[in-house]
Amino acid sequence: MSSETKNGRVKCQDVMIANPIYDTVFKNLMENERVARFFVSTLLGETIDEISMRPQEVTVKSHAGIKAKADKITHPASELLGMTVLHYDFIATIKTASGERKKVLIEVQKGKEAGDLMRFRRYLAEQYKRRDTVEVQGIKRREILPIITVYVLGFPLPEIETAAFHVQREYWDMINDRPIRVKNSFVENLTHDSYIVQIPRIEGRTQTKLERLLSLFEQDNFIDEYQIVKTYGHAVEEEEIDEMLGILNHAGADPEQRKLIESEQELLRVLDVMSKREEYEVNVQIMERDKKELVNTIAQKDAALVEKEVTIAREREEKEAAIAREREEKEAAIAEKEAAISREREEKEAAIARERALLDELEALKADTKRK
Repeated sequence: MSSETKNGRVKCQDVMIANPIYDTVFKNLMENERVARFFVSTLLGETIDEISMRPQEVTVKSHAGIKAKADKITHPASELLGMTVLHYDFIATIKTASGERKKVLIEVQKGKEAGDLMRFRRYLAEQYKRRDTVEVQGIKRREILPIITVYVLGFPLPEIETAAFHVQREYWDMINDRPIRVKNSFVENLTHDSYIVQIPRIEGRTQTKLERLLSLFEQDNFIDEYQIVKTYGHAVEEEEIDEMLGILNHAGADPEQRKLIESEQELLRVLDVMSKREEYEVNVQIMERDKKELVNTIAQKDAALVEKEVTIAREREEKEAAIAREREEKEAAIAEKEAAISREREEKEAAIARERALLDELEALKADTKRK
């Protein structure tokens, strides 16, 4: 099965293991306290003194209201929609480099698609409500613990190419524009660090302890079409990884475990179909809403157009009436002016005639005077 390498590592000879991406298999790993401590400690890069797991169950209900736990399913096809999907909460005591011990709540969640974001947020909100027992100088009391989140993603984030990364917080003095070197428990309980693993970006590198841990999750070297079982042939240095391989090897060879994995696959398939159906129904509703809005918009535009046409017709009629009135007023003014001119001409002609008559009379008188 294995052989010693030059650097002291144990070279595995293609061990058959179950794919730990499935909750059913991952659960087997996390229920082993030594493995859980190694998994969390390696991801966080911290020394874990104590750790205990608190499983949280989320039941997917069928229309008939069926509920069942993952380890109690006897007929996957009949009780598929009642299967429980787990995420994992750990209460851990971390030993810092300075020797200080602090108790934290570590939440590990696995997501298949980016659509799991709301589930991540919902679980996180629930954890912020929780209290746990903390012992300080021999006195036990209930306190809210700082939270650390670990997200194991079954899909890649397009902007980030590394397989694992740490989202860190930093205290920053906004007035003096410099980092703050001390921490405060109030702030620590309101904010948290996150550790994110992108399973599709794991490439089988094994130079560091973290890479060797992640290499177990590499989605390659499958020996079945359903991607349930694969071979693992990397060198093993840590005893914990060797123990993990043993757990995964047993899960891959156990018919009951395979049955549960196949049930989980079917659940994921059904959930995917349900999600796509819901998405389709939502899209149909959106299309119907958009259609109604479009019809209403067209009706409103038609009404506005009719109103505009009525307004234009009314304005045109008013303008034509105004033009007609103006034309009539102009014609009346012209007629009046022409009448006035005509009267003035007649008066002038009458005055000229009278003046001519007077001149004629005067000429006649002059002529009479000369004859006398």
